[in-house]
Amino acid sequence: MARLMTYNIQEGGGSGIRTELLLTVIQRLEPDLLVLNEAVGWFPRHALADRLARLLEADYRIASSASGFDIAFFSRFPIRELCHPPLQNRLFHALAWIVVEPPGRAPVNLVGTHLDYREEAYRVEEVRAILPHLAPLLKSDTAILGDLNAISPDDPVMGSKPDDLARTDVAALPEWFLDRYPPQAMPLLTRAGWADAYRIRHAATAGYTMSTSDPNARYDYILLSPSLAGRVSDAFVVTEPPASNASDHFAVVVDLEL
Repeated sequence: MARLMTYNIQEGGGSGIRTELLLTVIQRLEPDLLVLNEAVGWFPRHALADRLARLLEADYRIASSASGFDIAFFSRFPIRELCHPPLQNRLFHALAWIVVEPPGRAPVNLVGTHLDYREEAYRVEEVRAILPHLAPLLKSDTAILGDLNAISPDDPVMGSKPDDLARTDVAALPEWFLDRYPPQAMPLLTRAGWADAYRIRHAATAGYTMSTSDPNARYDYILLSPSLAGRVSDAFVVTEPPASNASDHFAVVVDLEL
């Protein structure tokens, strides 16, 4: 069994009480493999990353981001390498992955990314840029974790089903929704063969991850290659206290049979 977790920690994790709340949320879940988005200023090392690694008894790597919103990887399994494709001119944030070696089995690729928070058209271009780098990984045990800032076409948003939203007066919808609808980025990933781990376990539950103050959409995902998609034993969004006060995103956790 391995526990995967993805978490947008909101601009580096803050300081003082919010830092302690973040550490509490993460430590309680005891992830074996963890990806953090918005690890601002963490590259190449950071005191908070060192502390988290000690709490989890894990090793870590940091992938720098063009935006400064770095991606942090933590693993309780040995890390063989960090791969960081040269996509700085094509991504607002970053794409990277670590190759880890769970005992007694083939290596696993843990991909971290963070798609553009602005218009869906930007996210579509980013997905098109990263898919060629992800294609070889699709043939092995690989998980993509991160804040994709994208809505899946079948997801309810703001409590409404997609069909209802399509009939809603556009003028009555918030600006953030118009930047993400109709969904186009997520279908590119799922049509390429990446399986949505949360939807494997929860076909009808909303699973909102954003925002913690007003949950109304799902932006954070764990996507799996075909070889891992059939091994999901559990998947859930971490909403229990103190998650609402630790970040503006809720974390997503997936348990896999390895």
